[in-house]
Amino acid sequence: MLAVGLSTSAVYLQNTQQAVATAAAAGQVHTDVVATSPTGFTAAASAEVTQALRAVPGVVAASPVVASAGYVETPRPTGVAAQWTPGPARHAVRLQGLDAVTGAGILGPRVRSGDLSALHGDTVALSLSAVRSSGYRIGDRVPLRLGDGSPVVLRLVAVVADVPGADGPSAYLPVDLAAAHSTTGVQAIALSTDPTAATAAAAGIARAVARLADDHPGLTVSAGATGPQTPGTTVNTWAGYLLAVLVTGYALVALVNSAVLTGLSRRRELLSTRLLGARRGALALLVILQSTVLVVAGLLLGLLVAAATLVPFALSTTSRVLPAGSPAVFLLVLAVVAVLSTGAGLLPALGVLRRRPAAVAARLG
Repeated sequence: MLAVGLSTSAVYLQNTQQAVATAAAAGQVHTDVVATSPTGFTAAASAEVTQALRAVPGVVAASPVVASAGYVETPRPTGVAAQWTPGPARHAVRLQGLDAVTGAGILGPRVRSGDLSALHGDTVALSLSAVRSSGYRIGDRVPLRLGDGSPVVLRLVAVVADVPGADGPSAYLPVDLAAAHSTTGVQAIALSTDPTAATAAAAGIARAVARLADDHPGLTVSAGATGPQTPGTTVNTWAGYLLAVLVTGYALVALVNSAVLTGLSRRRELLSTRLLGARRGALALLVILQSTVLVVAGLLLGLLVAAATLVPFALSTTSRVLPAGSPAVFLLVLAVVAVLSTGAGLLPALGVLRRRPAAVAARLG
């Protein structure tokens, strides 16, 4: 039960969190093709690559993309509340840098108010939840802390819908401003193509990348509606998987230890039964049936424990009953736990049954 419950919960919780983060990134930037480079893009390189790819027939929008994290600040309260709030309140936001001119149509969420084409210079667009928590309106000056901690004051020009599944409000900045205050710079170039000319656009993009390869080694394009994730997401993902492996390993070691001790503790019982005339085959069958019943019961209870954790989490994050992830992982966990628990419980008992009962009884005293 412990091995199945802990292992399944740890793995599928991490899978679901990763799926939610990927969906949130895809919801912020709607793309058909993403151009990436192993070392990222400098400002000059991103401008050159964006211009070349935007000129390809069939490409309707192209924009450098910067993903980061920061804060929207609200003024310090006055009156009695001021003594409890020593400074401006901070609201964490996901920062996304886009080019509103060449990247029109790249932004995933729809505009609720304002004009997104005005997103240039010292301006910002906020998601609806960010506006509600901070109280700012179109035209207000909004103080923010950007990815590198720099304070800026930007004019609010648009309010966009929230991204389903995002882990918080979002803020959209001009790409040059976001890149200048990000530790990663421009991470990718997002492209949106005309569905009626997708084949021609793909061929044109491939030729453009081939021409740019000499000046930009490692430049690659991939299909898919995904955008770059906030820095640290990949590290957190691998840390989560490492934790899942550690939890699973601990549960399996505890399982084997418990099964072996249980099997060894039955030596006297099995020997006494053999000395009373019970057949070796009958006792072996009894041990196998008992181990099978215990393993099935443990697997079912472990499944209930995992479901009690995973189902509420999946409903709250993805609105689905089942968590994200391949069923093969669950089947593998069940198989490993069943084999280890059955083997660890059977081998000591069967080892005792293979020996002459009188000799073993004399040794045990």
